[in-house]
Amino acid sequence: MNIVGLSKTFYKDGQPIKVLDNITCTVPPGSITVFMGPSGCGKTTLLRIIASLESPDSGAIELDDTEKGQISFLFQEPRLLPWKSVYSNVELVLRNMMSTPAERHDRAMHMLELVGLSSFARFTPDELSGGMRQRVAIARAFAYPARLMLLDEPFQSLDYSRRRGLLDSFLQLWQSDRRTVLFVTHETTEAVLAADQIVLLSDLPAHVTAQLSVEGKQLERKLDDPELLTLQASMYRTIDRSYT
Repeated sequence: MNIVGLSKTFYKDGQPIKVLDNITCTVPPGSITVFMGPSGCGKTTLLRIIASLESPDSGAIELDDTEKGQISFLFQEPRLLPWKSVYSNVELVLRNMMSTPAERHDRAMHMLELVGLSSFARFTPDELSGGMRQRVAIARAFAYPARLMLLDEPFQSLDYSRRRGLLDSFLQLWQSDRRTVLFVTHETTEAVLAADQIVLLSDLPAHVTAQLSVEGKQLERKLDDPELLTLQASMYRTIDRSYT
C-alpha cells in the first residue's frame, strides 16, 4: 500500500481546521505499520480515509491487489452485538463468505479457540470482562477474510497487563495469518513490540516526522532489549521536536 500526499481539512463554525498535511508513506504487504502521534492529531481520520469512510481533499491510497475489497476493523471498544452470543458475533461476519453452516461453525470456533474463548461461545458479551470482549473482537477480525486490517487503539481502555496479553494474542494470530495491518496507538511500548515500521506524526496539522524500522520477530521481542530501548528514546526525541 502507498499513502500518497493525503491532506484533509474540516470546518467548524466556518473556520478551517487542517488535520492532515501531505501524509506520505509506503506500507509493505503483510506487515504491521504503527502510526503514533499526539492525541487528536488525525490518526483516526487517516484510518477512516484508508477505509473509504472519509474522502481526502487531496492525495490517494494505492492498494495492492490483495488488499482491495474487504477491510477488518478493530476499534477502541469491541462493538459486539449485545443480544447475540460470543459465537454468533464471530459467525455473523462469515455469512456472506462461507456457504454452509458447518463451514462457518468450524471457522468461528477455531478463531475462538485461538483466543482462548471456545468455552465461552454461548455466553453473551455482558457476561464477559472487558478484556474478554476485546478478544472476541480480535477473533471476529481474523475470522473475516480481509487482507487489510485497521486497528484504532483497540487496547486503550485496559490496564497494562491486559493490554500486553491482548497484544500477544493479536500477534500470535497475525503470525499464523499475516495481513497488512495499520495500527494507531500513542503507547510507545505497543509500537515497538508490534510494528515492522513506525510512522511518527506531528501535532495538527499532522505530517510525517519520522519513519522507523523495527527489527526482529514480534513475539520474540523484549522491552528491556537495548535496541528497543534505543528506538524508544529516538521516538521520544522526535516527538519532543515536533512540539517545538
